[in-house]
Amino acid sequence: MFPDGLLGAMQGNQTAIKERDLNLRVMSPEQIAEAQKLAREWKPQLRQVATTPGPARTSSSQVGVVPLKADSGIFVVPVELNGSMTLDFAIDSGAADVSVPADVFSTLKRTGTVKEADFIGQRTYVLADGSRSQSPTFTIRLLKVGDVVLENVTASVAPSQGSLLLAQSFLSRFKSWSIDNTTHELLLVPR
Repeated sequence: MFPDGLLGAMQGNQTAIKERDLNLRVMSPEQIAEAQKLAREWKPQLRQVATTPGPARTSSSQVGVVPLKADSGIFVVPVELNGSMTLDFAIDSGAADVSVPADVFSTLKRTGTVKEADFIGQRTYVLADGSRSQSPTFTIRLLKVGDVVLENVTASVAPSQGSLLLAQSFLSRFKSWSIDNTTHELLLVPR
């Protein structure tokens, strides 16, 4: 016994095969070769979108597409901070705020891309192991992922051995987001 979804997919495949075979009987060899060539070259077309401050404000049919890179068994995405440095961040939907290790934060301060006015205060975070940690928080004025730019994203300063995390303070600004496991892309749908 097959689940309903699988049975429907199998029936749909059988119908498609029958339709293909019927079309092959009426097509010339040149038409068949052209159709096969077009099928091999076809890729879905997704448009990238630049966002305005706050939630992304474009039609929901536009999608930001950002290539992911494999790094030590996880996928990371290049993130540009305040127009000054680009680093590879892991996507962590379980983390509340974008997280930057203390050494990266020090570099941002030293280069003047984070100023005193960007400090928000301290916040207590619950870590994955259930422990609590208090961290300084600040505002990233411009956070760019692919062609998608957001302003005023909340971030926390993690210990120096911490990870660069792209978290809910970024992800929640979109109507939806997902990872395409076939193309290894982050898909960001604006509000």
